[in-house]
Amino acid sequence: MRSFTTVILILLATQNFYGICTNVSGRLTGHADQVIKLFVYDGLDRVEFASTMTDKHGCFYLNCPDDYVGMGYLEIPEKGKLELVLNNSDVRLSGYNILEIERIKFKNSPENCLYYQFLADHKRRDDLLLESHQQLSQSPKKESHDRNKDKSSFNDQIKKSVREELEFINGLDKETYISWYIPSIRFIHDMSVQAKYNPSFIPFFIEDFRRLDLADKRLLHSGIYCDLLEGHFALIEKTNKSREEVYSEVYQSINYIIKSLEGKDDKLLAQVDTFLSNQLKEDGFGELSKYLSLAILPINNNKIEKY
Repeated sequence: MRSFTTVILILLATQNFYGICTNVSGRLTGHADQVIKLFVYDGLDRVEFASTMTDKHGCFYLNCPDDYVGMGYLEIPEKGKLELVLNNSDVRLSGYNILEIERIKFKNSPENCLYYQFLADHKRRDDLLLESHQQLSQSPKKESHDRNKDKSSFNDQIKKSVREELEFINGLDKETYISWYIPSIRFIHDMSVQAKYNPSFIPFFIEDFRRLDLADKRLLHSGIYCDLLEGHFALIEKTNKSREEVYSEVYQSINYIIKSLEGKDDKLLAQVDTFLSNQLKEDGFGELSKYLSLAILPINNNKIEKY
């Protein structure tokens, strides 16, 4: 009896030493005897944190870092992925197929339930708006009065959709991760939408980006860092400005990024340097790619000198 108790205490001590005490577990009956992995995010990188085999019933158990608050995902190689909100608490789920999200149930994770509720409602509203927009664009021969009536109805649907989403977001507990994450993914989504349909809003999104805290740990663990950077610089390219003016905007954003990260997260700054340098080269901003690397070089040298 004493030896059994000793083993348990050793296991608990080992868990605490490595900072592991929360987990993701459940059953996916359509994935018996298959490899399942848990990935988390570290800046612009994804990290495979744990891996195991499901049993003959599709049951699995994966440890996750107890100090990690952010997004992650389960992956069954060649089968699919499932996004998860990880918030220092155990996650229990059950379902059949990892891709059949509507059939997956979370037993003790309100944040994951709310997150997938938001995604489902968002898709429903988007599908409705897309259908209405297509009907509107396919009826050019309608009388002016009828067409204006249809357009007014469509605009009302847009306002209702925006209002419903804002009400949902404002109703979230501000202590939860999704109360930050959902507005952030909406921001990235809206950047691309407004660039396409409302170019006059582009300057506002550019300025909003330059007010973000790019060293925020919530962003560090979000998995959306690359999308945020790509979306921002794609937005700048879509401005109706001369090549010189576009260069100036890119230059300002590069300086903001460096200023936002310098002295706060050297590892993240190095990740951003590599990612953006490649991105700028692909977009035809080779000179600015060199500028970025040269601007970061003194920071790295100073770091080396300190050692």
